[in-house]
Amino acid sequence: MNQLIPSWIYFSRQERRAIVFLAILTAINVIVRYWILPYYKTLPPPQWKSITLVENANTPHQRMIEGYLYDTALTRPIAFNKTVVIEINKADSAELEKLPMIGGFLAKRIVDYREALGGYVTLDQLLEIKYLKEEVWENLRKQWSCNGQVRPLPINTASIEQLSAHPYLNFSQAKRIVHYRMQHGHYHSMDALRLSKAIPDSMWNRILPYLAVDTITP
Repeated sequence: MNQLIPSWIYFSRQERRAIVFLAILTAINVIVRYWILPYYKTLPPPQWKSITLVENANTPHQRMIEGYLYDTALTRPIAFNKTVVIEINKADSAELEKLPMIGGFLAKRIVDYREALGGYVTLDQLLEIKYLKEEVWENLRKQWSCNGQVRPLPINTASIEQLSAHPYLNFSQAKRIVHYRMQHGHYHSMDALRLSKAIPDSMWNRILPYLAVDTITP
């Protein structure tokens, strides 16, 4: 002990600081490894659900979206209840969350995309939702139903902003629809809409259920 004291004194100030700093780091490492981490061990499957960072959001702040998803790597097979059928044009997020492998994140995306579209025409449109994997859709296909009821946009009165807000239309297409209407009068049929050349043939069948020729009263 007597030999340690003079040895410590002969160290320079910088050396003493470095030794103290290393001692503190060692102590923190021991505390974290043996006292803190054991309390935060992951629960064994199938009891745990993971909160996964799924997307770097395209926002000005580049915020990370935390998706509450059911873990798909469970050690036991997931039981699908074939007797429960959910209508995707009516179900809310809480109902959708009851399905296997559909957490709060995906449930909200299904509802949000439905509102943006104006309703689903077919179950295949669920595959357009990001992060909804095809194998999940395939496993749940018999537990979803789709009545095909949608809210079409009135092409004779809808504004450019309203039209371009639809997922199947961009601003340029919406602008062409409105400008053709202003130049040639109101649309009387979908054939007249084709003349505007606003919608490419490849998108025609997809967008057609979401557009309606509304009657203009004088």
